[in-house]
Amino acid sequence: MTDNEKNEIDAILSAIADEGADHAKIKSLEGLLLGRPDLQGYYADRQTMHAVLSIEHSQASRPLLDFRQAIEGPTAAPGGSEVVARSSAGPVYRFALGFLPQICAALVAAAFLGGLMWSLRLRPAPVDRVATASDEVRTWSPTPAASETAPGLVMQDRGSLRLLEKLTRAPLISNVVLPRSSTPAGAAQKLRSGNAWFERLQDSRERGYLVALPAGCLMEVSIDSEATSRNSLAVVEVTPLGATTGQAMVFDNTAAFNTDFSDWQPASKRSVGQIGSFSEFNGSSLPKYYLFTGSYSMADASGEEHWQQSDFRIQFDQEDLMVIGWDDSGYSGLLEQASKFSPDRDFNDMRALLKFSFPGRMDPGRLLKSRFLPEPVETEEVAQGSDQTANGYMLDLLPGEEAVLSITSDARYQNGFLVLDELSGRVLWKHDGVPSGPEHVQPSERGIYVIRNQSDTVQRYRIQGRHKHYLAPESAPWAQSPFQVSDIGAGAVTVGFEDSPSTWQKVDWKDLRVFIKVYSP
Repeated sequence: MTDNEKNEIDAILSAIADEGADHAKIKSLEGLLLGRPDLQGYYADRQTMHAVLSIEHSQASRPLLDFRQAIEGPTAAPGGSEVVARSSAGPVYRFALGFLPQICAALVAAAFLGGLMWSLRLRPAPVDRVATASDEVRTWSPTPAASETAPGLVMQDRGSLRLLEKLTRAPLISNVVLPRSSTPAGAAQKLRSGNAWFERLQDSRERGYLVALPAGCLMEVSIDSEATSRNSLAVVEVTPLGATTGQAMVFDNTAAFNTDFSDWQPASKRSVGQIGSFSEFNGSSLPKYYLFTGSYSMADASGEEHWQQSDFRIQFDQEDLMVIGWDDSGYSGLLEQASKFSPDRDFNDMRALLKFSFPGRMDPGRLLKSRFLPEPVETEEVAQGSDQTANGYMLDLLPGEEAVLSITSDARYQNGFLVLDELSGRVLWKHDGVPSGPEHVQPSERGIYVIRNQSDTVQRYRIQGRHKHYLAPESAPWAQSPFQVSDIGAGAVTVGFEDSPSTWQKVDWKDLRVFIKVYSP
């Protein structure tokens, strides 16, 4: 393979991206590739790069769909399916899946060339069957330190690994071990929800999470962020044999790209709150699989970015809801900070809220629906304060609506909260943190809480923030924290509470932060 041959392939791909595919260009490309495995491999890598670049730099809002969404459209969920994302300019736009005119021409060209690659048999096509015990198996544990007893299916398809490298921006993936069920030898084994282990050539191991979506199930996903450094979350569909289908989405907390597509931005320009949402309906008779993996960037002294994969934690998994949080190690995006600070392990830098339902079934009660999750606490404490702002944020739920509250803290002072039923005055949940002091670190994760209005009338709930000043004794009274709504739209709202409102240098409205996602019936 000569440089001239590679340049010729690059020129044809660029022409197709700019002008569209025609018979002459396809014939020229076909003449180059037939009988040349080396050029076929080069073409496959370049085609993947074109597709990923188009995903990253399209004028469409994130999340950006893979090329086949623009051509074929997905299996529609009952009542329709759409993607909601924040645009680079700030407002929220809605795109019906399968109708994305903003996707650039290179993305459409990549879809056409994917069909050409199929016809030329440049790469084996995925086979729609479940893996068996005779396939290559490796065992990993749910945690790196535990004994490795869980069976896994090893993803070694070069094209799939290259796509994951592009989406995570972290190279040198040697294989990915996907979780699957344990069955007797020789019996069919299916992939299942659980840890997906990424192995890299430098002998490191990171985790993603594989979600198994049953037949007839609708998965609604909301992505939110609280990070100051740059974070992204990729969602990739995987076949039962452990290869990627090519369908992928990327979410990024960068508020906007610079005009030269430079990625780096200061923390003040990071998007906070909901940065995107999407839904997937499995209309087939077999399960579908979606791999979630987070990554984050740190910049060195010269400004060059270094991407690493983020670890995650399952923060909530009850009834029809799951919340997965990713951690970026607590650095503010600068590599030299890594040696100065310990990882905060807050798992709120990127977060995915997944809601599952079976809209086509006659038995909607298949998934249990408690009024409150977790069970309310037992306390006689009541709401305090009289100032309307300090007295808390009011949340009204219409009949049939449900709200998911994700509460975090980033504070030096002791900060706490109360969630109250406004009608009865009952405290549903509370978390008081720990007394402040040199040896004490305030817990960042304050819990996930679910409220469902199962009545026929509007129900009102109050979220009240409060704090005690630094080194205050345990017996000191609580002071009420004022709040500010920092983000609202697309069924979500972010409320920030401040423990130092009179000291402008310290005001950041994140001493206590509540992300609220509301679902309508």
